[in-house]
Amino acid sequence: MVGMNSIHKGLHRALYDSSSRLTFPKEMIEVLQRANFDHNPLLLHYYGFPQSRGERPFRFIIAWCTHGDYQHVVCNAWHIYVDHVLTSLDHVMGDFIIFNKDTFGSIYRCKRELQVRIKGLECFLEFVDYVRYWNLYQELSREYDLVIFEEEYVVLRIMRALD
Repeated sequence: MVGMNSIHKGLHRALYDSSSRLTFPKEMIEVLQRANFDHNPLLLHYYGFPQSRGERPFRFIIAWCTHGDYQHVVCNAWHIYVDHVLTSLDHVMGDFIIFNKDTFGSIYRCKRELQVRIKGLECFLEFVDYVRYWNLYQELSREYDLVIFEEEYVVLRIMRALD
């Protein structure tokens, strides 16, 4: 995007030869959102699109310890059933799953929602050129940048906690 001029048609191509097609028969190319580029980047998945991991066992994430509400979550869940250790552990686990979804998961959910909205606006702006929608696109892009910054901060906290 240059100024208020839009690119009305996009050409997204990936080049590969027959030997790479035989080596990676499930490879897929995903067109990513424009974000801060003047083009749509392409992402190559050698083994097809990642599958949903489904139901996974509970795992304690050490980055939770760095959050200010960590002590509060443990104390609240633990003190409900003081006499039954296994029941208390089940409540701590359940509260941590909710804590993770509300505190850390909200970043990823917000990121996905913004990606969908930005991608929809990009498709819309290929055909229609409205200043109002360009302003919305820029606002969503700034919001997306902030969410990416928050996501990087969470990843850094996780990495720091692992050291």
